[in-house]
Amino acid sequence: MLTTFANECLAKTAGAAILLKGRCDDDLKCPPVELSVCARKDGKNKTYTNACVAEKQGAIVLARENCPEQCKPGGSPVCAANEKGTRENYASACEATLKGARVLHNGKCLAASKCNLRGFRVCATSANGVETQYASLCQAELANASWIHNGKCKPGIFRRMLQRYGIVKPR
Repeated sequence: MLTTFANECLAKTAGAAILLKGRCDDDLKCPPVELSVCARKDGKNKTYTNACVAEKQGAIVLARENCPEQCKPGGSPVCAANEKGTRENYASACEATLKGARVLHNGKCLAASKCNLRGFRVCATSANGVETQYASLCQAELANASWIHNGKCKPGIFRRMLQRYGIVKPR
């Protein structure tokens, strides 16, 4: 979600990516990119043009696709974070999204409260929308981060898009 912080230090402490200096509402212009997302606001799912538009309107992005209207029978189980941030098992990604939960990974939830430090490093989108590296899938799940792929995160893709549309200046 887009959040305005009082200063850069507070933003970094919260683990937020700094997109620009100034208020989100006043200065941030969303790029004219159509990458539909399903987001939830006021207990209802809605498809938005892109994540920036959804977050600027106060919605929480659930999935990087159009919102489903109904689910087909079957599907694979997923672990997802509901609106309260509690992890739950769902019969499918579609079911989780319909119920307003953000899918964390395929399969059942792993973490109770502690994780074994062994496992494969993963790249996941943290709850604040930033791609972050975690020591294991279990660690990512504990942080309510959505799995992207195994291994290190590839830096710069999001920042390059923001630069292209003039939202942030090149370093």
